[in-house]
Amino acid sequence: MLADLEMFVMVAEKGSFAEAARKLDVVPSTVSKRIAALEDHYGVRLFQRTTRSLSLTAEGRVLFDGGLDLLNRATALEQRLTQQSNEVRGVLSVTTIPAFGQLHLARLLPRFHRRYPDLRVELTLTDRVVDLVEENCDVAIRFGALPDSDMQARKLGENLYFLCASPAYLDEHGRPAHPRDLRARECLTDRAYPPLRTWTFDTPGERVVVEPDGPLQTEDPVARFYATLGDMGVAALPGYVIRDAVQRGALEIVFPEYPLRLGQIWALHTSRTHVPARIRAFLDFAVEELRDEVIL
Repeated sequence: MLADLEMFVMVAEKGSFAEAARKLDVVPSTVSKRIAALEDHYGVRLFQRTTRSLSLTAEGRVLFDGGLDLLNRATALEQRLTQQSNEVRGVLSVTTIPAFGQLHLARLLPRFHRRYPDLRVELTLTDRVVDLVEENCDVAIRFGALPDSDMQARKLGENLYFLCASPAYLDEHGRPAHPRDLRARECLTDRAYPPLRTWTFDTPGERVVVEPDGPLQTEDPVARFYATLGDMGVAALPGYVIRDAVQRGALEIVFPEYPLRLGQIWALHTSRTHVPARIRAFLDFAVEELRDEVIL
């Protein structure tokens, strides 16, 4: 309908079907057909035609005034949408798992805010897989294998887990010399997450598989982290959880040459084309900042 109104307004302004067709880069017969369609739609005659002149009828003048106003408002709306799409402002909704959001992403958000002060972030931390379309969420940061879905994905880095323990625990029980020695250590485990039910190490000459067992089983990496800090045993923990503790000497990595590789870290979003500027800005920031941060 807007395209037909545009043709009608152009004919009225130029006073000629041929001039309007030339301006719109179409053949004159196309303009004639679309004007006839408008007249049939409204059930009125829009132009008085003679061999020498073309003028609006009373009904045509009403449609011209209203149509011109509608086209102007449509153009203004398009400009607003284009401007908003190209400006990093508004609200960005992001979801990820609690441990990553609390211990890693949240401490990077002040840097993101300084770069884009007009953008407000709504951060949802949940272990539930959020449906981005149904729940109107912009970006999800997820871990492991790339989901088989219609989501668009940007890889942020490797999802690496490291075996670690407190210096006090290792001083008391001895530092294992080989991954097989872990079978004689107290291990804090996560039976709910299949990739962590066994620890696999590809050492030179053999693959060592350890079935961890010990005084604590929990799916919460933060709980395992604090138990490990408290000298409770050896745990497999994400690099983003233990980074600061390792740097200050509160935890030691056991066999740093053999991290457990549990897939990748992904930023997912729904937009295939015309990705809003707020989402583009966050994805670029995430790739730039998180890729180097999540690995020790």
